[in-house]
Amino acid sequence: MSLLGPSVLNITLVLGVAAGIRESRIIRGVVLSIKENTYIEGTRALGSGHCRVALVHILPNVLPTIIVVATTGLSTVILTEASLSFLGLGVPPPYPT
Repeated sequence: MSLLGPSVLNITLVLGVAAGIRESRIIRGVVLSIKENTYIEGTRALGSGHCRVALVHILPNVLPTIIVVATTGLSTVILTEASLSFLGLGVPPPYPT
């Protein structure tokens, strides 16, 4: 934040990218485990494309994990933003956080 400057957009971008990188590793692991199931191989054998397999079969099975990881990560992002504001690197005073 000291490089970009304190603004609402910069804090949102930095915290979003940092949380996204951390949470993407968990989601990738779940997707790779689901991708190895036999019903995925069956849909590919029937001629389904990559987009259909991803949207119809993988996404509904990964969605609960995405929801849990996002809600638990939200508390970390809120605490990080409060810490940055306490140190003086947060949003400037006239704007709410």
